[in-house]
Amino acid sequence: MKISNYSFSIIFGIFLLFTNTSKAQILVSHDFDNGNLGPFNVCTTQNPNYSKVVNGRLKTWWTSEGYNGTRMDKGAEACGDQWTTYKEGWYGMNLELGSDYPKNKKAGIAQIFGFIPGFWSWESMLQVENGDLTIIHRSNGGSSSNVEEVVYSNFPYETEVPIVIHFILSNQNKGEFEIWVNGVSEYRKSNINFGFGNFDSNDVKIGNADQDFGSESAGSLTVLKMGQYNFQDTEYETNETRTVYYDNVSWYNGPNGYDIVNPSEDTVELCESHDAFSQIEAEDFCEQSGIQTGTTNSFVGWVNNGDWVHYENIDFGSGANSIEMSVSSGTSGGTIEVRQGSVSGTLLGIVEVTNTGSFTSWETLTASISEISEKQDIYFVFNGGSGYLLDVDWFKFSKDTTNNVCNSPLTDVTPPSNLASGINYSYYEGNWNSLPNFNSLSSISTGIASAIDLSNTQSQDNFGLTFDGYINVPSNGSYTFYTTSDDGSTLLIDGIIVVDNDGLHGEREESGTVCLEAGYHEIEVQFFERTGGNVLSVAYEGPGISKQNVPTYYGATNNTITIQEDETGFCFANGTVDNNHTGHTGTGFINTDNVYGNGIDWKINGSAGAYTIIWRYASTSNRSAKLVVDGSTVASNINFNTTGSWTTWETESITVNLSDGIKDIRLEATNNSGLGNIDYMQVTGPNVSALACTTIGEDCSDFFGGLSITQTNPGCSNNNGQIIVNFEDSDVYTQIQLSIDGGNSYPITVNDNTGSYSFTGLSNAEYQVAARYAGGDCEYNVAHLILIQDCGDIPLNPGGVSWHDSYEANGFCWCSTNFDHNLGSKKVIVNGTQYSVVDICDELEKHPLFRSRNNGDNIYNDVQCGNGPINDSSDEPLCPGRVDMGVEGCLLRGVHWDMEWLASRDRFKENNKLPENIAKEAPLVYPNPVKSDGLLNINVSGLGLARVEIYSLAGLRIHSENINGKSMSIDLQHLNTGVYIVKILDNKQSYFSKISVQK
Repeated sequence: MKISNYSFSIIFGIFLLFTNTSKAQILVSHDFDNGNLGPFNVCTTQNPNYSKVVNGRLKTWWTSEGYNGTRMDKGAEACGDQWTTYKEGWYGMNLELGSDYPKNKKAGIAQIFGFIPGFWSWESMLQVENGDLTIIHRSNGGSSSNVEEVVYSNFPYETEVPIVIHFILSNQNKGEFEIWVNGVSEYRKSNINFGFGNFDSNDVKIGNADQDFGSESAGSLTVLKMGQYNFQDTEYETNETRTVYYDNVSWYNGPNGYDIVNPSEDTVELCESHDAFSQIEAEDFCEQSGIQTGTTNSFVGWVNNGDWVHYENIDFGSGANSIEMSVSSGTSGGTIEVRQGSVSGTLLGIVEVTNTGSFTSWETLTASISEISEKQDIYFVFNGGSGYLLDVDWFKFSKDTTNNVCNSPLTDVTPPSNLASGINYSYYEGNWNSLPNFNSLSSISTGIASAIDLSNTQSQDNFGLTFDGYINVPSNGSYTFYTTSDDGSTLLIDGIIVVDNDGLHGEREESGTVCLEAGYHEIEVQFFERTGGNVLSVAYEGPGISKQNVPTYYGATNNTITIQEDETGFCFANGTVDNNHTGHTGTGFINTDNVYGNGIDWKINGSAGAYTIIWRYASTSNRSAKLVVDGSTVASNINFNTTGSWTTWETESITVNLSDGIKDIRLEATNNSGLGNIDYMQVTGPNVSALACTTIGEDCSDFFGGLSITQTNPGCSNNNGQIIVNFEDSDVYTQIQLSIDGGNSYPITVNDNTGSYSFTGLSNAEYQVAARYAGGDCEYNVAHLILIQDCGDIPLNPGGVSWHDSYEANGFCWCSTNFDHNLGSKKVIVNGTQYSVVDICDELEKHPLFRSRNNGDNIYNDVQCGNGPINDSSDEPLCPGRVDMGVEGCLLRGVHWDMEWLASRDRFKENNKLPENIAKEAPLVYPNPVKSDGLLNINVSGLGLARVEIYSLAGLRIHSENINGKSMSIDLQHLNTGVYIVKILDNKQSYFSKISVQK
């Protein structure tokens, strides 16, 4: 509970009503603003302890320095004059614990002290014990039973807190006692023993009203004390101090005194505390919205959808996990959400109420709730249809020590027929501080998500997402759901809020528990992100289920696809593609060989459900076939009756249930005449789609002995590149299908020892070659190849001879000093600015990544790292530190100087630039060589780049990912040692680097 400071305001115009006689005073009030104690005096205080006014407040200060266990040096108190005891009294003040007040000790901070005839009667005392505000009632000199209870847990320090105490005395020292903290009733007890005041059975005070204070003879007097009294605390630290402040202190004798002594201007409606394990009348609520109470306030009724009631300070003690309610309903009933803390607070459980016969027919229902303990505010939130829903007579809580089986679970729902894995999502954009009403907003995009996460966002900030679908729980029971989010989120099951994690906050997990019947239930998650980090995940746990991500489902939509013989989804046929009979659609039809077991293969994807498959065909005789899915026959007798001629086309269909995911479809002849001519296959099913038959990385070596691919790069101005696929040691007459770059398939026949196919007329580009065994059992083998125009460059790597002038290290090019061809005297002219090669090479030695050449480094002619042009005396000025293919038109194929670092050096600041076109064209790939258990770093500063790809020397692409930002690192643990090609692609061109991966 939040504690706030209050200014003091007294209702009465007369601020002080007291006399010097100190007898029979009705009201005493003082705010200490005038710097004196007013009607109070220092008592039970011995130097060095003190009680005095400081800065308009009473300050009581106690130290262990002079403590020796006597009564006087235990305290630092200020007392009021003794009052004749009245039957009813009120005591109000602002109280603040100083920062030095210990949190692990026990000491009094305010008391009502007195005595009754024949006894030194003690007190009702407020004290702080281990950080909690507690009350202790001690009577008859401590000889009678004492009461000691917590009033307010974790009482605040260094904050003025308004406190009001109310007592009513009754027969033989019994009575009622109530305490308000910050305007909220935190403690209320009746029929307890007091240590002051005594009245007989006729409410007549016992004893002499004029008896002087301090006598043990007849009399019944009370004294108000403010300050510290450490009578129970003999444990203290050396030179320990304790400070407590008081202000706006009032005492009033009489009824209805709350507003008179309350330090706050605000009046507060009083709410009762309740014992969770005793029957609580429903009408004894603290607050309500919408409901009415029955005749003589005997029940809560006239309940509509959205109404609620609030009960304050229900004491659950060590814990409860079940609720029992007496309810009635003359309609269809509704649900009662049991929530902690607020109307939208943590959902503890749900009570489902059905028709009981009438609103006067009461039934007792029991439902499980999440474990809850200590004092809590509880809300009942009513949900249902229109009109009056139900009545509530009473309720109570209990602790089920045997099990936590749900007694009133939410009933399951009937999901759509075509459920599929995933969940519907909608994406929104906007600026919110809490979850908006998404129903009133227009979404930016919608779709199917594989999980409840942020993978479908389009921005880092200022967006929202909603998810809706179904969950399937295996058994009745209590299920706990969790959302971890940054910023806010909420989770609903069957339309009921189970987890409330709303608001602006960092990554935070919240949870809620609900009882569910086995089966399907609706799930909805809402999320928004303002700025900063963004996180969303959803988990659950329940009977037999450990905490894990929530599997979800959605109602899939049937759609229809048609797969022609030259389109995605068609994989293979034991025959040919012909077009010599009219009436077909597409480019032709499939003519299988007239052999038993020959067939056609397709590949599709889709959700689990019913699929209708239609084949359009022509045949001059009756033929039969079977449908094989993923190697299993699902339909064994499909009849393709004669259509009369090869130019007459008809359809044959079948409906089968298929599982979720990728499916290999094969129509296979079950007669010696093979299949008829098949024009196309049409499929209708849940989220069905056609898939390419290529599977990257699979090997067909089981069906042919070897596959090798060679390439010839195109000439500098010719499209005469070639890719040649060679097979060796294959099965006799094995049929292979080849395709290039996703285009048409080319069938070839591989003999015992040879077979090949050449793709010719190719230009400078990237290509994908795929091969598939005609038997249908072998997936495609894919090779990625890159053809680069050959314009006369030759590789130069002198292998360590003395005349080299550059070497490669840490991802950059570095200069040596033994330049040949008089290079040291050359001026490098780029963009009209002259640079001395010697100046640049000298400066590079100051680079933070510079190191001297080591054995094994790649070394290059002149100052050209990478593949340079033919070595002659005219090439050096063109593109030093790079690869040259023309003046100021360098084509990067290797590492280079760190141009941006050079431009920042003082030596070149008169120009303050090196050529931006060169510096920005050059992605950096380093270190090289790189360890197989290390990271490959890529710097693309200044480039609008999209992707990085890594290829083996055989052309197989083994890594691909987008580049986010200006740099990235790639973990190479999945690579074997060897040489690889790194390709970096932007929207204009590709850049290539060769790297060596070593152990």
